[in-house]
Amino acid sequence: MRNLIRPGYSYSEEIVWGILGGMGPIASAELVSRIYHRAADGRREQMLPRLVLQSDPSIPDRSAALESGQSEALLAHMRQSLRKLELAGAEIVVIACITAHAFLETLRISTRLPILSLVDLVREDDMLHHRRLLLASTTGTVRSDIFLNMPSSVVMPSPAGQAAIHAAIYLLKSSGDDSALQKVLAEQVAAESCDGLIAGCTEISLVSDRMRYLWPVLDPMDAVCDRVLFHRPITELATVCRAKASSA
Repeated sequence: MRNLIRPGYSYSEEIVWGILGGMGPIASAELVSRIYHRAADGRREQMLPRLVLQSDPSIPDRSAALESGQSEALLAHMRQSLRKLELAGAEIVVIACITAHAFLETLRISTRLPILSLVDLVREDDMLHHRRLLLASTTGTVRSDIFLNMPSSVVMPSPAGQAAIHAAIYLLKSSGDDSALQKVLAEQVAAESCDGLIAGCTEISLVSDRMRYLWPVLDPMDAVCDRVLFHRPITELATVCRAKASSA
């Protein structure tokens, strides 16, 4: 992706971003890597953004928690991770798991830190209004309705297609093999006559660059990079995040 970073600018004087990760760990590591690859533009490393990654793969499965209705252990783990980010000096948080956004409002009242929503970043993207996009996500995300009331240009997979996407995501989580996910995504975009894809799961971000050779991909990880590297002042970002939380 093209680099539009301001020449000679030092991000070390900016805010500290916290990333609540481990869900899965490869995806949250990809977010950190993507931010630094986009920020690198001949700068000394001392000028790059300050990030704190709290990666805890022991956080219980989000889709399973939504299916069972038992979210207490999940929320306890995530609240603990938020506290660790606070102690580490984070000033704003990104949760590197879209399914976990089903619990976003509960988590927001558990911390003094503003939490930037990946779901909101998807909803704000202009691509929604110009393309027919397949929403590819976990079954937990579908059941949670966090993407409810999207524009008519956003298409949900068939039940069989959703099951195939979910299985391929979890294969990637467990084995690191992304070939099945790439194949399933290509099949489902074609099956639903779409001309693009929404990365509705951070594991899909792991293959989004390769998928872009076929069609456009709306990837909220890229929007997070934009916020880190071109963000509005922290006070404004925090105000926006908190306003959305209070109106939910």
